Amino acid sequence: MTKRLPLLLLGIVFLGGIVSSSFMAPAISLLGGSRADATTLEQDCNMGNNITRLAVSPDGKLLLATWNLSEARLWDLMTGKLLQRFQDDPQSVLTDVALSPNGKYSATGSNTGAVIWDVETGEKLYKLDRGFLGDKLIVRFSPDSQYLFTGAHDGVGVWSVQKGQLLHSFPGAMETDTGNYPQFSDNGKYTLTMDENAGTWDVWDNDTGGKIHTFNATTATIPVFAPNNQSILINDNQGLSIWSLTTFERVLTLDPVWVSRTLLFSSDGRFLLTVDTFGKVVLWDMSTTSVVHTFMYSEQLNPLQFLFLSDNKHILMPSAASDATAPATASQQLIVWDIGNNKNTSSFANDDILFQSVAVSVPTQSDWIITGISSGLQLWDVQVNKTIRKYC
Repeated sequence: MTKRLPLLLLGIVFLGGIVSSSFMAPAISLLGGSRADATTLEQDCNMGNNITRLAVSPDGKLLLATWNLSEARLWDLMTGKLLQRFQDDPQSVLTDVALSPNGKYSATGSNTGAVIWDVETGEKLYKLDRGFLGDKLIVRFSPDSQYLFTGAHDGVGVWSVQKGQLLHSFPGAMETDTGNYPQFSDNGKYTLTMDENAGTWDVWDNDTGGKIHTFNATTATIPVFAPNNQSILINDNQGLSIWSLTTFERVLTLDPVWVSRTLLFSSDGRFLLTVDTFGKVVLWDMSTTSVVHTFMYSEQLNPLQFLFLSDNKHILMPSAASDATAPATASQQLIVWDIGNNKNTSSFANDDILFQSVAVSVPTQSDWIITGISSGLQLWDVQVNKTIRKYC
């Protein structure tokens, strides 16, 4: 029996922009007071129809999401309790949210700037006052929670979380509307930006602020850092290749055929999905650099329709033919693909899809994802087709 899953765009889109003054007084307080009546709660839930960015803390305890245009909300993921509401400028449009790995800070990015917040008190700590300006802004914390990276269409800023000061800035044109955004290595050491005029990619050292290397690679495919922080995948005129971040030499060519594609790693770096513009999706085992499976679709897919679950053994994805000889459309249904057994284990009817929905996996629960729905967010167990709870 299939169950409808209101979901299409899986994953998180990173967008960019920055602005305005320095330290500001608290703008948000802890929630309190009596419980809202059913009518108020229903109206409040129905307002949550602009959920475009999600973030889950590494320990799986906190959930942060954009809500409407200018507000972000923080929940206790396990209980569904609303903990904080973050809003800087009521006229702004939020474009990204982030939670620090130590659980102490959150960050919001919008068309009017970036803000660092105290998670426990809801206090606005810093409105970042310098850096790159743009219509959209992405925000990312470093693994040690000491730095905040902000990326806009014209470059990247590296900020001190403790002081709200700009430490480094890296220029680089970014086409955020089409998905070309700055890349950050998992260890927080490197940033990758695109030089649009030269048609090259620059690797920067986040500690020193210096440029390390320039790749003469096509800008049609965004390079990605491997989760092992030792290599980077580049698509150039010799195909898709692995390059060393130590020697900056080509180590291995995965696919000698040049084609525009999007690259998606599992969080442990074991598997790689390549999604090209012709409907071909290839699953790679990076430990052996071999192809595990090839999926063919009759149409070009948005790469955000693919999501590795947190166990790195399953993928939530549109259904497709089991081999490359019989293409399928992406609109049939969504499935959970078991990588080890090379088969799908669950399927969902696909006719209630929300086209602007996003989803993230829960780090501590291998079968759980959180996805936007028409009236807020829901926590979903994809293996048993069950909604666990909703957030609003």
